[in-house]
Amino acid sequence: MIIKIPKPNRYSSIHIQITTGCNMEPRCSICRHNKRKGRNMEKGVFEGIIKKAKRHKCRFVSLGGGEPTLHPELSYFIALCRGQSLRVAMTTNGLKLVDTSFDRVHVSYDAYHDYSPNRALRHYRKLGAQVGINHIFTNFELFRSVYEKYRRRRVDILLIKEKPDTLTTQEEYDKLRDFLSSHPSSGIMLDPCLSLTLYGRGRGYLCHQGRYATYFDIEGREWICSNQKYYECPAKMW
Repeated sequence: MIIKIPKPNRYSSIHIQITTGCNMEPRCSICRHNKRKGRNMEKGVFEGIIKKAKRHKCRFVSLGGGEPTLHPELSYFIALCRGQSLRVAMTTNGLKLVDTSFDRVHVSYDAYHDYSPNRALRHYRKLGAQVGINHIFTNFELFRSVYEKYRRRRVDILLIKEKPDTLTTQEEYDKLRDFLSSHPSSGIMLDPCLSLTLYGRGRGYLCHQGRYATYFDIEGREWICSNQKYYECPAKMW
């Protein structure tokens, strides 16, 4: 029997930066998008991205920024995705709530976002979204307190590598790796950069983020991920 392995599709999941504006006070020291007003993605750019992504059999769209709830056309963007039968997610700091239906909403909660995410989590769960926390990993004890508090509430947790890792020591990474090894059913998700840090260095592991996802900035340019230089012709890379 010959089993055909599906070819990786970098448009399966797309991440779109719809604004560089943010309403956080004080500003996150590690964030590149720390201007209150910032810039917003134009409707035509977003429409072009969705048209292209759908042509390439996209299934998931994740909206981010900056702070995506600040974009005046957020409801239109979501309606456009729904009209194309795309599942829609959003990453937010939770300060501004919108009465819009998402499939998934993740609220930032960590050393850089130290206010309670409870109001936002309740709000979006009530609207029917699957909710989670995006936690920039800097300290194992802080992470463990978040884990113990929110896993009981059926809140997903995505751990993200601090970039640059100015607060995180190797000892903290080692503690996290030991914890994950002893809790194989924890349900914790790791972003590709953190996976590489914990398990890849010196082991031949490579980040595969760009094989299954694509990042679009507010100009509509494609990046392998939000941390890489954009590429104008993806076909040349793959």
